[in-house]
Amino acid sequence: SARVGRNRPRSAGNGYTLAGFADFCADLVLDNRSRMVLEPFQRRLLRGHFKGAQEVVCLLPKKNYKTTMMAALALFHIREIGDAECVIGASSRDQAGILFRQAEGLVRRSELPEFDVKTGYREIRYRGGRMRVLAADAATADGVIPTLALVDELHRHPSGDLYGVFRDGLEARDGHMITISTAGFN
Repeated sequence: SARVGRNRPRSAGNGYTLAGFADFCADLVLDNRSRMVLEPFQRRLLRGHFKGAQEVVCLLPKKNYKTTMMAALALFHIREIGDAECVIGASSRDQAGILFRQAEGLVRRSELPEFDVKTGYREIRYRGGRMRVLAADAATADGVIPTLALVDELHRHPSGDLYGVFRDGLEARDGHMITISTAGFN
């Protein structure tokens, strides 16, 4: 499902587009040392976001590289959007750590020194922008004003509070949100 916002994300680089994201992914090195390929189903999942939908909800089965895709999208977003604030809400501290380590690994293996990894803070910075990963605790996110909020496994969050905090912060910077869940699949 998607809700269309006022504007599409504003690009500070060569184009915040689905094609630009696919090109960015092709330069990323995965855990198995192969290059990342954005699959057709992933393109379909992200099409609404790149067309300007303010909120996108994706339901998909487990083991479809959703964490890797979200990590790559967060990196692309902070590279392409000026002064980006990309926040990622995970269901638990462990899940948040997995997503952060995936993004950190993409930076390291792909030899992207322009990204500044702050492991202790679970942040990655690029010029004036940053991505940071938060566990599902709304108190840790008070006052967040994201340009992009990524919500991982919403059905596993202890409550909808973090989602609500992210959602409330979208309007201030014409932010966008993508929620991915495996709920309903066996």
